[in-house]
This record gives sequence, C-alpha cells and structure tokens, in this order.
Amino acid sequence: RNAPKTGPEQGSGARALVGLSGTKAPATPAAAVEYYRGWAEYYLAWTALGEKNEDEAVKQFGIVADGFIGHSAASDARLQLAVLLARRNDAGSAAAAQAALAKFMKENPNDAKLDQAAFHLGSVFAKQGQWAPALEQFHKVAAMEKSALRDRAFYEAAWAEKGAGRKAAAVKEYEALLAKFAQSPLAGTAAFELAELEYEAKNLDGTIKRLTKLLDETKDAGLRSRAQYRLAWCQFDKSDFTAAAKSYETVLKDAPPELIAVASYQAGVSQLKLKAYKAALGHFQKSFTATGGAEVKELALLRTGECQALLNQWTDAEKTYESFTEKFSKHELARRAKLGLGWARENQQKFTEALPLYETVIATGDRDDLAARAQFQTGECLFAQKKNDDAIRAFIKVEVGYGYPEWSALALLRIGNVLERKGDRPGALERFKEVAQRYPDTEAAQIAKERLR
Repeated sequence: RNAPKTGPEQGSGARALVGLSGTKAPATPAAAVEYYRGWAEYYLAWTALGEKNEDEAVKQFGIVADGFIGHSAASDARLQLAVLLARRNDAGSAAAAQAALAKFMKENPNDAKLDQAAFHLGSVFAKQGQWAPALEQFHKVAAMEKSALRDRAFYEAAWAEKGAGRKAAAVKEYEALLAKFAQSPLAGTAAFELAELEYEAKNLDGTIKRLTKLLDETKDAGLRSRAQYRLAWCQFDKSDFTAAAKSYETVLKDAPPELIAVASYQAGVSQLKLKAYKAALGHFQKSFTATGGAEVKELALLRTGECQALLNQWTDAEKTYESFTEKFSKHELARRAKLGLGWARENQQKFTEALPLYETVIATGDRDDLAARAQFQTGECLFAQKKNDDAIRAFIKVEVGYGYPEWSALALLRIGNVLERKGDRPGALERFKEVAQRYPDTEAAQIAKERLR
C-alpha cells in the first residue's frame, strides 16, 4: 500500500513553542514551575523522538498526558502518544492507542486535531481487522469538510471494505476519492487499485480505459510499471495479442526483478499466438533464466523447446526437451515434453530413439490429444523405416482408439500412402475417399481429394 505512513504530526512541537512564548505565565511561583515543567517534559518527548528513541518518547508523552492534567500540552501529548502506539504491531500497544485516542476525542470534542485522532483510531481498528468501527472513524473524517485527511480517509475506507470482503463498497470509496480529490497524492494509487478491482470483476474494457488514463497522467515509475503490466493482462485476456505483446515488452524495459520472469513469459506467449516464433523464443529464454518467477520456469523451458521446433532448430529443441525431462520428470507436462523430444529426434531421422518416447506418452493410458499424436508419430516413424505393415497397424490404432478427427483423418490418409507404396492402388483410393467423406473439414481431406484426381 502506498498511503503516506502515519505518525506524530510534524511541526506540533514548533506550534506549541509559539503558544508557550505567547502565553502569560502563571501568577504564583509554584504554578509557574509546574507550568514550565510540563513544557519541559513535552519537549523531552520530542527530543527523544528526534533521536529515534520511540520508547523514551512514549514514556515522556505519557508523563505529560497523565501527569499534567489541564496543561496546554496535555491533549497534544496524548494524541502523539496514541499515534506512536498505533504504529506498533503488538496487541497491547493497539489497545493502549485505542484507549488514548478515545480519551482524547472525548475530552477534546472541538479540538482542531480531532480529525487526526479519528483517523488514527480508524487505523488502529483496521490493523486489528475490526472493519465496522474502522469504517465509522474513516467516514467521520471524510465528512469533515476542513480536514486535510479526507482523501486518506476515503483511501483507508476502501481498504477496510476490501478487508471486510465488500469489494463493491470498496469501489465506491475509491470512486469518491477520485471524484473529490483528483489531485491527491493518493489519486494514482487509488486509480490503480480500483482498476485491479475492475479486473477481478472481469470488466476488461473499464480496466483498460482506467489504466490507459493513468498511464497518460502519472509520472511515478513504479506505478507506471504496475499499470502497464495489468494493462497487458487485460489485452491478453481479450485476445488482443499484438497490443499485449507490446505492453509486456514495454513493462520489460524497466521491470522490477520480480516481474521479469512472468512478463517475459507472457510476452512470449503473445508472440507465439502471433506466430512470431523467433521473438517468442527470446522471451521464453529470458523468462527461464530470470531471477524468481518459479511459477513459470517449467513452462518457459517447455515453450523454449516448442519454439525451437517451430523454427526447425531440431538439435537445440532436443537439448531443451532433454533438459526438461531431466529436471522436471514428475511435472504434469512431462508427457508433453517427451512427445516434443520424440518429435525433435524424429525430425533428425533418429527414428529408433524417437519410438520409445512416443510409447512412453501412450503407455499412461490417457486417451488425450497427446496420446493420439504420439500414436500417429509412431506410425510415421515406422513408415519412414519402411516397416509398412507395422505402420498400418499403428495408424489403425489412431483411427480406432482415439476420437480426434484431425489425427484420425491423417492416419487414414497415411494408410492410403502405405497401400500405394505396397502397390495396392485400389485400396489406397478407398482410404482417400473415406478421408474425404468422413472428415471433409480437415486438411487431410483436402490432400486426399488431390490424390483422388
């Protein structure tokens, strides 16, 4: 969260000093001693705070708040004590801060710093997950027309609503902040967080519009990077891969280390969708070698092999797939990698080495697209080795054992090719006719029709 950190109000001591110099001292010597002693204890608290000794500052502010009742510095001392306690994360300090703030507000209902007290009390409640009382205080501050904390109150109210699981209510708080305080230092962060909620609600067009406006307006480098990254995801989800690729690549120019692996991977997928295989390959390789991004490491390596295959870089593809199967042998995509490894070896005419890999893919018993293709490639290897009868049996298994029209059509077409090689032209023509009739919308059917002419 990028809200300004809460803490003792800067300049309070200086304002008090002005009050001291312009205030008439008590009439009696004893009263004067007590009066000046109160100010001394108060400034000792600020001195300790200036020396970053918060424990001593808490002690000193407590002395003034509880030991100098009615003193000019007592109410501010109680407020500063509460603010310091509110910054701590232990339950005891939270309870003490809550009590101090409540007492300040009760004893000083017209104090100029009432908004500060209410804001910090709301923050204390929020840190404890007490969303209802937190919202009550933030709304109280937001309604104070003269308060300089109104924008922060709306912002914290949005976070409280999110904490309570009411995202629609959080949206309203963000919208109120942006409508009333467009120039607030929090406006950019609020706009981004609102866009995140819109994205979660699958309002992609609204998210894109808001992020585009934010990118046009903000000069905050970190915010720009996060906004550009989310914009890229919106474009990707809308299947606008040209825009998504450009946005991911823009992110990568100044991406923080934690975004590089995922942004590179997504840029690669976008380019892959556009069939820009060389560009995609570079992104996948960068993703795999980047620091972090464990969730995409395996995928990036696998996609690297696939791009190398699409670029006919068979030796490199073979090495990449071998690396995947060695490093991630238990991965859910290991079968896909083994299929790719077999394909890389087949394209180097290493048919004997490819066949066991295809058999491994088939042996799991899964009747999926991977198995159907592995069975077809088995037939292709046997066909290349001129083992005609074995090839026919392998292709028949594709057509009979798997329900994938693409592979079934190709298998029937290949059976026709094998029969032609064996000199059985009538049998081959029957297979070509069957492909054209049963699978008319496939690429294999178009090839079969050419063979029938």
